[in-house]
Amino acid sequence: MEIPFYLSFKEFETNYSNDLGVWLSLYPDATEVNYLKELVGQYKHYLRYNNIEQLFETDAIIEIRDCIFPYFRNSEVRYIGNFGGPPTFRDKEGNIFRRLTLNMMEYAQYILDKTYEHLERISYALAKNETILEHISDSTIISSHENFGYWLNEDLHQLALPFLKAYIPVSEKKVNPALYRNFEFSIPKIADLIDRKLIELDLEEFTIKTFLLNKNISGVSFENEIPEKQSKADIKNNYIAKIKVNGSLQALGFIFTELIEKGYIEPMRKTGKPNVQGTAQLLLDHFEFTKDMEQPSLESLRQSLFSQNKFSMDKQNLFRVPGLNQIEK
Repeated sequence: MEIPFYLSFKEFETNYSNDLGVWLSLYPDATEVNYLKELVGQYKHYLRYNNIEQLFETDAIIEIRDCIFPYFRNSEVRYIGNFGGPPTFRDKEGNIFRRLTLNMMEYAQYILDKTYEHLERISYALAKNETILEHISDSTIISSHENFGYWLNEDLHQLALPFLKAYIPVSEKKVNPALYRNFEFSIPKIADLIDRKLIELDLEEFTIKTFLLNKNISGVSFENEIPEKQSKADIKNNYIAKIKVNGSLQALGFIFTELIEKGYIEPMRKTGKPNVQGTAQLLLDHFEFTKDMEQPSLESLRQSLFSQNKFSMDKQNLFRVPGLNQIEK
């Protein structure tokens, strides 16, 4: 049985007991704990946990590879560099990619377009009782790609299927933005309810919150790995056109925080407040941290910023800078 995926908190809450009963009737040796763990696995991909505000936030994005320069064996054309664009990497065939993130509404629309285009290309007409949803998991469609453009990860796509089946319209060719907006409002409430039920059963270690806080990259589950096993030197060389910065992550995190708080750098914002995760991602996109061969994870950099920075007060005082308003007087 596929556990229903809900885009609405009200529907999730209303149907919880009935869905649980149906599931337990199919799996009589299971318990509500098993069911709740299934729900955690289903919804955790669309969330992050804001440890400062102590609340869940919607983080419904998926990472894809965008092929910007395919490899042609006999071509005399060579890729020189992106000169300040997003960081790039090569696969084992020599194709050059950049990483892109789409929100799940954009991804759903792309899958819908790609599926219809494929069916039209092979002159396939949907039967009377057939819908487009029966084809969005077709590996032939998902794995197909042009030389340029998006290359999808089938494993990530499989994780996204419960959402896609709930969100993609069965008869329209355009997704519904209002329905997606309601999903963004609903998913933190759904996570709260799941976690509350687990805590009532004294199982806090299995909550969505615990999962997100323990992840290397908080709340971002739909990510591609580098598509080949590369040496550390290869990884470093493939990420080009970045500003190199020297020093420990905590030192640099404090310096960035100082420059942001004193008005010299404008951070990413969400509802008027600094978006720590988004700001950390921007820093990773534009700076190369030279202290270690491998670049820090998004979560490590996030934890070096703002109130989470662990730099000692004595060292902090060495890096204090005057506010921009003082300099610009």
